[in-house]
Amino acid sequence: MLSIEEARSKIQLQIKSPRPETVDILHASGRILMEDISAPWDFPRFDYSAMDGYALRAEDLQQASSTTPVQLQCVREIRASEWSGQIVQPGECVRIFTGAALPPGADAVVMQENTQRTDDTVTFERAVPTTNNVRKQGRDLQKDELLLKRGDTLQAGEIGLLASVGRSVVQVSRRPRVAILSCGDELMELYQHPLPGKILESNRFALHVQVKEAGGDPFLLPLVKDDPKQLQQALEQGLDADILLSSGGVSAGDYDLVRPMLEELGVTMHFWKVAIKPGKPLVFGSRGDTLIFGLPGNPISSMMTFDFFVKPAIRQFLGHTQLFPATLDAQLAQKGPTTQTRTHLVRGRLEQTTEGLQFTPLASQSSGNLLTMRRVNAVAILPPQKDDVPAGEFVKVLPFRPFYS
Repeated sequence: MLSIEEARSKIQLQIKSPRPETVDILHASGRILMEDISAPWDFPRFDYSAMDGYALRAEDLQQASSTTPVQLQCVREIRASEWSGQIVQPGECVRIFTGAALPPGADAVVMQENTQRTDDTVTFERAVPTTNNVRKQGRDLQKDELLLKRGDTLQAGEIGLLASVGRSVVQVSRRPRVAILSCGDELMELYQHPLPGKILESNRFALHVQVKEAGGDPFLLPLVKDDPKQLQQALEQGLDADILLSSGGVSAGDYDLVRPMLEELGVTMHFWKVAIKPGKPLVFGSRGDTLIFGLPGNPISSMMTFDFFVKPAIRQFLGHTQLFPATLDAQLAQKGPTTQTRTHLVRGRLEQTTEGLQFTPLASQSSGNLLTMRRVNAVAILPPQKDDVPAGEFVKVLPFRPFYS
């Protein structure tokens, strides 16, 4: 069996470079930029006032003080939406508002709170340096300098920046189309009333959310019984996607048909077991550019293997450089299980205490008990070892929901 790291490495080797597509910036949130974007002009585009006050020539106030105040004539007013090409002459000032372009001749702004005005005469009692309260043209970025670079993740700030330079569309990495399949005679559709011995299928819906949160474009395939012909038709449809997720049918039972059927359809199998609990019967293969993940049928195993193996693959497909989330060090509040030869993914609660981060494992670690997911916000990653992990030991923990003190 492969370790988590070995399995991840094999997956990474099968993923091609990101494919570009052009989208409206309103649909680009969370996407990876696939082009360098240079500034079409200086930032700011012109000198402007950072305060409400008076624009003037700093040399006019060289001798200003509380004992020898200087008076200037206010000759006009400039609002943020206006432009004035009239030169400010010696002995003059201009009423100006935040964001308004500095008029020619002026090189400083004095806050209105530091002045006294009577009619059109404004009194100043202190000298100011040039560029006082002025945001200079090009101070943040100059024309043709790099504004956003290929590989940047586009969030609200980047989208706003694109809009500010007139970019309505942008080239980003294409989201992978992800087909999601579940199979098993025991499964029924959610709109059906469960019969004795049957359960309502939930894995496709949980995986749909996980794919969407990871940045993929998911779609559900019909629920399939343990019938070779039905399964073949569904798998062939799913193999047209960028990624095919199949939940269930990957163990070694008499009715676990997914792996042999995939092989019949020309899928190259790269591995079919990983040394983890839950999630040991994990199948990974490829056909052409399509990636195939055969996830376990137990709900918890399906969700866990997605987070540890499929989500990083989607992130790589999108062009992210950070594929795996950072773990935290937390102290075990109680004894952990014996892990023996497999890494255990232990569900529990991560909390901030006065002594630091503390992780409390759930009493039930059953991979079929979906109810436990209501109470967990993190998973502890316990490597293989012969003995129980004692309370008080520090372990690596991966949060997947917000946690609070």
